[in-house]
Amino acid sequence: MGAYAVEPTKPTPPEIKEHEATHLPYRSWCRHCVRGRGKSHAHQQRDAEKSYEVPHVSFDYCFLGQEDEKALPVILIRDHRTRTSFSHAVPCKGTKGSSYPARQVSHSIKQLGHPHIIFKSDNEPAILDLKAVSSQILRNKHGMTVIEEQSPVEDHQANGVVERAVQEFGGMARTLNDQLIFNYKWAPPTNHPIYAWLINHASFLTSRFQVGVDGKNPYQRLKGKTYKRPMLTFAEHVHFQPPKTQEQKKNKLAPTWEDGILLSIKDSSNEYFVGTKDGVIKSKDVRRVAESERFPKELLEEIVGVPWEMAPTEDGDMTETLLAPVVIHPSKDESVPPPVILDPIPRQIYIRKQALEKYGHTQGCPRCNAMIKGERTTSLHSDVCRKRAEKAMEDDKSEQTQTRLKETITRRNEYIEKRFAEEIRADQRSKTDKGTSSSSTAGGQSPDVQMEDAPQAKSDPSSSTTGTAQNDSKR
Repeated sequence: MGAYAVEPTKPTPPEIKEHEATHLPYRSWCRHCVRGRGKSHAHQQRDAEKSYEVPHVSFDYCFLGQEDEKALPVILIRDHRTRTSFSHAVPCKGTKGSSYPARQVSHSIKQLGHPHIIFKSDNEPAILDLKAVSSQILRNKHGMTVIEEQSPVEDHQANGVVERAVQEFGGMARTLNDQLIFNYKWAPPTNHPIYAWLINHASFLTSRFQVGVDGKNPYQRLKGKTYKRPMLTFAEHVHFQPPKTQEQKKNKLAPTWEDGILLSIKDSSNEYFVGTKDGVIKSKDVRRVAESERFPKELLEEIVGVPWEMAPTEDGDMTETLLAPVVIHPSKDESVPPPVILDPIPRQIYIRKQALEKYGHTQGCPRCNAMIKGERTTSLHSDVCRKRAEKAMEDDKSEQTQTRLKETITRRNEYIEKRFAEEIRADQRSKTDKGTSSSSTAGGQSPDVQMEDAPQAKSDPSSSTTGTAQNDSKR
């Protein structure tokens, strides 16, 4: 039987842990990705946007809920050139009720580093009011040249870039919410402060880990480097270092680490936002707790503080709930299977130091060169070196060497047979599910989950699962 090239379609436990911190890129084997985003399509950048001499920045309002007037407003900002996005939960529309929205919009646009921008939006009075105040801050405080533009009334296509950002944000928000409920086995009330931070964190993740057709993410296009900050699961229990008070500096026995809930990361300084019962605290460092202790409901229940009011006011008041509810509707499909965890792929036979001393080192092999020099290295033996060593072992008739070779071949063959059997069973299940889905959808389509302000796209429920599998295979 010839060599079998194993397709990387099933995740290993380390791959699952790494993916759960960001949920990017989209993975069809991830329960929360499927429930939150359904199908994942490559977002192609238009040629017209590439040719803009002056960077364009668009923004708009969206809502997580059915009734816009009763839901918490969300500001979505999108840089056309780099695809960097910012999403901010705000206490009100416009600037009449709070100065926070204008300050946050101007701060986000400043992070893009553009000295001149075309600032686009629609003609809604509240968005025009916010744009005017934000533009004034950018001009007077940051010395930027801002040219304001409005799209025609009721013309969603004219501001299509931000509309696509709304769809992308909605999918990530649903993914994080599904993971939050799954981890805690509890759905927080719709006015819980955690939802304001979930909204902010959704675009933080897509702007750093959503890979485009050019092979880069928005952070790489903006700064020319990859994002290095260690990522943890949203809303997990962590140990953090709070800023030291004068009393703590005097008391050497006071603890230096405290418990909190990880909420997000600050754009400009990379500090962690950590929620506690006394408010939200910025910390330069956090530490994970044991896996069995990462999602305590009682700790999440008691956190207070929102992005526009993180600490108690002078009179001691504190925002403990959101001013308006956040309703994130999950997918209706409850049939998404959990990730399939396979045994690790059997390793090749280990080439020991004694074997190389017996059969000789290979010239040009990085690991052999390091061993000859007595240096420590993480380099592997080259293919030429491995083939030469394995051939020498096959020719070695000693009982110990032949036993090691037989054990390695047996493990490899057992693994290949197991994978073949699982692939056959999966193919049979897929054909069965496809036939069931085709018969069930003959009488009508199931509704798709969409953001309220995002353009409605036609979807084919029967092709949802196969479409996502094809997207993963192309990666």
